[in-house]
Amino acid sequence: MYGRTLTIGSEYHRAKKTAFCPGGQPPRTRPFGLRKLFWLRDTSSSMFAWEERMKQQNRETGNRGEAAAGELLQSKGYEILERNYRSKWGEVDIIAKFREYRVFVEVKTKTGDLYGEPWEMINSHKLSQVRNMGGLWCEESGWKGLCRIDVVGVWLNTQGEVEKIEHWENVQL
Repeated sequence: MYGRTLTIGSEYHRAKKTAFCPGGQPPRTRPFGLRKLFWLRDTSSSMFAWEERMKQQNRETGNRGEAAAGELLQSKGYEILERNYRSKWGEVDIIAKFREYRVFVEVKTKTGDLYGEPWEMINSHKLSQVRNMGGLWCEESGWKGLCRIDVVGVWLNTQGEVEKIEHWENVQL
């Protein structure tokens, strides 16, 4: 290698970097986020519309699953106390009363065979979130009795009808 070694950050490097720039200043680069926004500018209308359609479809699928889960629980003797209990920390799909228990139910609805089974979509983070939300509900309602977490898995066919439904009681972290 002949000549001078180019070390990043050296005077020689800075001189080379600004040699062909007007006023001797290197061009300003946009932050990565802005570059990303400029790239999305052309596709934004179709891309964001697609995203909104997917969110709407997911909400509809979830609502169908929660309705089916509510019917199943009521047929088993559960009394539904609340649906979609929310706070800034999360959501519990169904809160029910069964014998001496208050049951916090997480509903997972699937359409198709992609991405596994409904119970595979429940992780320890989600269960701890449901547990914490259950504690918050108990505190707000003044309940000091027994509580548990149940999970209901709902499979829908392509027409949106319930194909299969399963109920797992007292799910542990």
